[in-house]
Amino acid sequence: MFLSLFYLTTSIIVVVTILIIVINFKSNKIVNVYFVIVIIIAFGSYPLLSFNNLIFPIPNIILNYRALGIIVFPSFYLYFKKLQLDIKGFSIQDGVHFALPIVIAFFNLLFFDEKSSYPFPGKLVICALMLFYLIKSFRIVKSVSTGHSHNSNAKKISN
Repeated sequence: MFLSLFYLTTSIIVVVTILIIVINFKSNKIVNVYFVIVIIIAFGSYPLLSFNNLIFPIPNIILNYRALGIIVFPSFYLYFKKLQLDIKGFSIQDGVHFALPIVIAFFNLLFFDEKSSYPFPGKLVICALMLFYLIKSFRIVKSVSTGHSHNSNAKKISN
């Protein structure tokens, strides 16, 4: 009961936070579409978990929200990339980064097994995908912190 109320309270706070982000989207420099995607995926299961225990039981296939968690990895990379380039919108070329995670999530939902979240080869692919995007994100953050970002070079050239 307490855990369900915690999930419900947290989900209300997340909805309010997302509304504030969307309302102030144009004026906030550190927010882009991918930041909102990360928040929604990270906390999107909380309403389902709270309703599952408080109101009505939800089938386990719906509660297998972890499958969509793979989308967080390319979202973090694209968040830092777009933040570095000072671009807020979504481009069609960015959709390529979501192709493999969506296919993995689809197959995980299609072949859902309550005993394991992912089959063994799937875990290896997910770990490789996570490391790939973690390294790419780290390189972007490192280049920004050392002053080698695309924006600083563009400003130097234009001056």
